[in-house]
Amino acid sequence: MRIMSSPGRLAWLAALLVLMAGVTLAGAPAAHAAGLTCAQTSSPSTPAAPSSGRPCWTDVLPYPFGSDGNPVDPTSAFCDGSTDYGPHWTGDFGPAFGSSQTPPPEPPCYLQVSSLAFRAWNRGLAATTQPTTNSSLRSNAPVAFGVWLYNGNDWSPDPTFPGSAVCPGSTILWAGKLDYWLIGSSSTPQTTVCRFDGVNLQWEPLTLPAATVARLPTNLSPTGAVIPVGGVTSGGCYSWDNCWFFGTDGIEVHWDGQELSDVSQSPAVSPWLEGDFTSAVAGTDPSGRPFGLAVTRSSMSNASGTAPTPLPAAPDGSPPAQMFGSQGGSFEPLEYSPPAAGLSGDPFTTDLTQVSADSQGDVWIAGTPAGRLGDPPDNVTQGEPAPLLRLTATGAPASCPGYGANTFTVVPRGSIGDVWTGLSTFPDGSALAGAASQSMTQFPPGSDHEPALVNAVCGQLPVVTEFRRPDPLGADPSPVPVDFNGQTTAVAANASNDAWAATSDGNWILNPSTSPQGGPLAPHLYLFTDGQPPDAPAGDDNETRPSLFTLGPPVFQIGTATIVVTPGTTTTTTRRHKPRKIKLPAPIYSIHTKLVSTGNGTYTLYLTFKVRRKVKIGVQALKGKKVVASSGVRRFSGHSGQLALKLNRSDWPSGLRWVTPKR
Repeated sequence: MRIMSSPGRLAWLAALLVLMAGVTLAGAPAAHAAGLTCAQTSSPSTPAAPSSGRPCWTDVLPYPFGSDGNPVDPTSAFCDGSTDYGPHWTGDFGPAFGSSQTPPPEPPCYLQVSSLAFRAWNRGLAATTQPTTNSSLRSNAPVAFGVWLYNGNDWSPDPTFPGSAVCPGSTILWAGKLDYWLIGSSSTPQTTVCRFDGVNLQWEPLTLPAATVARLPTNLSPTGAVIPVGGVTSGGCYSWDNCWFFGTDGIEVHWDGQELSDVSQSPAVSPWLEGDFTSAVAGTDPSGRPFGLAVTRSSMSNASGTAPTPLPAAPDGSPPAQMFGSQGGSFEPLEYSPPAAGLSGDPFTTDLTQVSADSQGDVWIAGTPAGRLGDPPDNVTQGEPAPLLRLTATGAPASCPGYGANTFTVVPRGSIGDVWTGLSTFPDGSALAGAASQSMTQFPPGSDHEPALVNAVCGQLPVVTEFRRPDPLGADPSPVPVDFNGQTTAVAANASNDAWAATSDGNWILNPSTSPQGGPLAPHLYLFTDGQPPDAPAGDDNETRPSLFTLGPPVFQIGTATIVVTPGTTTTTTRRHKPRKIKLPAPIYSIHTKLVSTGNGTYTLYLTFKVRRKVKIGVQALKGKKVVASSGVRRFSGHSGQLALKLNRSDWPSGLRWVTPKR
C-alpha cells in the first residue's frame, strides 16, 4: 500500500467524500426543487412558479459560487453589498463604483461562471473566474476555487484544485467519466493545459508541445514574448485517453492518455487552414459511432495581437475551411458551403463561433458576422446574418424549418463583442443559445445590452428570454435588466426539464453631473426546471480503465537434457532418445499495473502479480530500443509479488519487457 503524506491523504479523502456525495439515486429530485419561483423575465406570460409539465427559469439562490468557496451571503461584511435600494444604492457587492482605491483590496465575494460541462444531469462541472465587467475595478488575485462539481443536488468546489495560479483556464470539459480538463486561459500566455486525473485524484499541469508553443503569436518587440491572445481555446474528448484541443492560428493538439502531441497543419503548406478555432465537440451517435466537429473563424491572429488577418483561399480557389470533422481520429477540413446553409457565397461573411451536439448526433452551429470581433464600427446598416443552424453529425445541413442564415441578423455591424456566447443541445434536438441581445434585430423592442437566452425548436418560432429585476436606484418604475452590460457566459441543456444558464456581472449606473450613482450587478445562475426529477438518465462514475501497458506473461522453456557416457572396460550400448521440450505454465500470472504520480513529472509504475513457483524476474521500460527504467531482478518464492519502475514524463516509455537471469 502506498502511504501518503498527511496533506495528500487529506486532499484524497476530501475528494473521495465529494465523489461519494455525487452518488444520487436515479430520478431523485434536486434538493432545491421545493418552493421554487420563476425568475422575472421580459415575457409577461411567465408563471409564478414551476409546475409539472410547465418548466421555467428559476434564479438559484443563494448563489453557489462564492470566492471563499461557499454560497454567497450578500448581506455579509465580506460581500460589502448595499441592500439600501434607492438613490444612494452602491451595488450588489463591493467595491462601490467611484471608489478611489483601484484595484480593490480584496477579490469580490462573487465568482462568475465562464464554462459549464455536464455528462448527465447529476454530473456537472463549472469553471469560474473573477467578475469581468469593468475589470479595472476588479482584483487580479488568483482564483482559489476555480473548478466546481455538481452532484444532482448541490454545487461544491473541487477540493483538489490547486488554484488558477497553477492551473489557469476558463473552459472546462469532461474526458470520460473520471477525468476532466481546464483549458483556455486568456489572461496569460496559454502555454499549459491542466488535466484532472480521476484515478489518482489529482491535477496535472501539462506544458504544450514545443511545436505548438512555437505557433503562438509573439510580440513584435525584441523580446519576442508570447502575447496573451494565443493558445488553446476549445476541445473535445471521446474518452479519457483520446482528447483533441484547438486554438489560435490553427493549433491542434492530441492527448493519447500519456502525452500531448502537436498535430497542427503546417502553416507553410496549408495557410488556408490556419483559422482561429472557436469551439469544438466530440461524442458518439446512437449506434456508438464517434463523431466530432470543430469550427473556426475565417481569419487568424497576427503578430501584433490586434485585428485578425483574413485567411487566403485554397489553391483551387475554394474558401478556407471553417469546419473540421472527425470520426474518432484526426480532424479533417470539411466543405462548409455558405450557399447550402443559406448564406451568401462570400466565405468571409460569417465566422463560426459555437458548435454543440447531443447524444443522438443532433448538431447546432452559430456564427457571427465576420470582422465583428475587434473591428471598429463601420457604416453598414442592413442586417447581417448571425446564423443559428442545425447540422448532422457529419457537418452537413439538416432540415430545420424556420431556421436559416437570416433567422437572426445584426444591425449595425460593430465591435461590441460576439453575438452568440454559448450553445447547448437538448436531447430532443432543439438548441439553447446564449446571446448578446443588443445586437439582435429579432429580439423584443427596447432590448438592452444584457444576457439573453434563445430556445430554438425546428418548426417553431424561437423563444427569447431576458431576465428582469426592480430598478435598485428607484428611478425607473419598470423592471430593468438583471445584468445590464453583462452577457450570458455559459449554457447547458440536459433534459426537457433540466437546463442551466450562467451570466456575468453587470452594472446599473446613473451619472448625474454632481456625483456618480449606482453600482455593480451580481452574476447569476439560472436553472430551467418544472420542480420534477429531470427527464433523463442519471450518470454514474463506473468506468473501466485498461492497463497502462499490454504485458504478456513470461514463458520459460526447459532446455534439452545432456546425457554423459563414461567409457569403461565393458562395452555398453546406449540409446539416445529424442529430446523432449517441456513447457511449464508461467511462474507468474494475474498481472496488474497501477501508475502513481510522484510529482514534478515523475511516476511510479507498480506491477503486481501472483506466483506459481520460485522465480527470479525483473521488468524494464523501453523507449524504442533504449532502456529508460529498470526494476532490477528479484527472487520471488511466495504467493504474490510486486515490481516497481520509476518513470519520467520527459523520457516516457513505449513498452515493457520481462527480464530473467541468463542460465
